[in-house]
Amino acid sequence: MAHPIAIRLIGIATALASFIAFIAILRAVRPIADDDRRSITALSFGLLGLGLLPLLMMWSRPEQPIVLAMLLTVLTVLRGIEPARTVRQRWVATAIVFTLAIVAISLHVKVFYFLPLFFAALMLVMPPGSRLPLRAGVTLALLLVWALSLKYWTARFACPADPVIAQQFGAENLASAILSGRIPEKGILGTLGDMQPFGYVHPIIPGPRLMSDWLPPLDLWPPVAVAFKMIVWLSVVSSLVLLTRSLRGRLNREVPAPVILAGVLLLGIAACTVTQLRKNAYEAALVMPLLILIIILVLGSDRRHIWGLKRLSILIVTVATCGQIFLIPYLTPRLARSQAAAGVIETQKHSIPVFSYGAIGERVRAAARQCRIPLDGSARYVGIDDMSYLIFADSWRPMYRFGMNGAWSYDVPDAIGLLRERRASGMVVQCRELKPELRARATVVGDFCCLGAQ
Repeated sequence: MAHPIAIRLIGIATALASFIAFIAILRAVRPIADDDRRSITALSFGLLGLGLLPLLMMWSRPEQPIVLAMLLTVLTVLRGIEPARTVRQRWVATAIVFTLAIVAISLHVKVFYFLPLFFAALMLVMPPGSRLPLRAGVTLALLLVWALSLKYWTARFACPADPVIAQQFGAENLASAILSGRIPEKGILGTLGDMQPFGYVHPIIPGPRLMSDWLPPLDLWPPVAVAFKMIVWLSVVSSLVLLTRSLRGRLNREVPAPVILAGVLLLGIAACTVTQLRKNAYEAALVMPLLILIIILVLGSDRRHIWGLKRLSILIVTVATCGQIFLIPYLTPRLARSQAAAGVIETQKHSIPVFSYGAIGERVRAAARQCRIPLDGSARYVGIDDMSYLIFADSWRPMYRFGMNGAWSYDVPDAIGLLRERRASGMVVQCRELKPELRARATVVGDFCCLGAQ
């Protein structure tokens, strides 16, 4: 069983590895002047330090290792195509890119938006004199991996045994909504009007209510909140304007490898923007670092002096630094109180305390033993919530409370019947999560309630 501390450390380690990869990529690009290199570095890390983005990059979710895999892919290409590389070294780089592609594809279906990056990386890094059958074989092998992965993810999100959850998944993406025959209430044109890339900026801005309460409420003084939002928006928009200026006039010239990689990444972000109906913190943690990577690749490969770059980098670094100076002392005592909780965190109801989880886990096990639910991994379809998930993570298909006790605007009419139908080993959740009629049938063990096999 993974401990919350280990999960947190993995997230922090992934974020640190991503920052190191950003530094390596900045060293690999070749701007025309040293001043521009310093300015691009400052601009990049200023953008990475805006608002809540540093914390989002420390989450332990698939998006974070996906970003790291794509950063390492870009770095491998930039280093692999250097003139001094031998044919053998370029084939080694090809193998690294192929492996990173497989890792990313296995993590989440969202990688499909960025598959062109891996195909472009393979074409760029393979030895120029390599025979066509070899190039075709590598490409077809990656296509085969993608096809197998697509089959898996399609089946996973189809949820044939649970049409309610399938409908919920369909509401996340325009393509899946149309394929399922459900046009959004606003219609196609209204939905298209809502599709713009700036939806990914909002989740990195502090606010009084963040998705799933992943941070304590940030009740900023209204003038400060408005100023923070305006400054973050100005920083992102100014960077995009600078990016557009750098790209202008390149269409009729030879396009360097960094710009090719930036182009396919931009296509992936555009695909996300066009198809995703809900842009939340998950997607922001994926798209925003990649947008910053695009800025690095384009500006870093510009052979001209970039007017305004130095001033903009100073502005954004100042904004990011001031923002963190304000947020760190504001958040630290609140997060310390959250982590000291002995149970549910009142201000973060979907989070669990990291350092006190050992005692919580013992209470979960005590409840499981009371209802004779196996703790050796042999349990099946155990009903769980945020607090009990880690105890039963290794069991057979644990069922989260959303599917058992109501959420996402639906209820299971008969949770007991669901447990019986699936021959489940039982349920262990916080008593506060249960509706009165279900709680009346449960065995109460402290603040946890359990139901045995039905």
